[in-house]
Amino acid sequence: NREYQSRLTISETIVDRWPSGRGRYILGVELLRVGRQADGMAELRASARDYPGARYALGTELFGQGNLDAAIEELKGFVRELPTHANAVAAHDQLGRAYTIQGRLGEAMQEFNYVLAQPGYPLRAEVVSFVEQIMAAQRQSVGGRR
Repeated sequence: NREYQSRLTISETIVDRWPSGRGRYILGVELLRVGRQADGMAELRASARDYPGARYALGTELFGQGNLDAAIEELKGFVRELPTHANAVAAHDQLGRAYTIQGRLGEAMQEFNYVLAQPGYPLRAEVVSFVEQIMAAQRQSVGGRR
């Protein structure tokens, strides 16, 4: 049966038969997995209108593409709409990284401090390293202005 040949065809069938934001999210993720970047991003954008959980995947993908402003917008929307979602802490981490790249160190520290306050985050050591780098940059910036 053609519909069950792959995860992609199953995802396409879901959207064809039961269109929903969540279905489009699943299809978008699958399209990205098979290398159909433009189609996958279009599905994620469409799904985010009805399914807030898609905003995390969209924000993460935009971050990976270097589109930091759009990534920040999606990730902030995700944590605002779904603050207790399993990916909320990871979204705060990603926000901190995006702000760091943009040089928005105060905002980055706020995000990283939130992450560090959550027990058991698997990337905690990386976040601690980012915080140490930010603090060193801030000290150097203050010291350079004297």
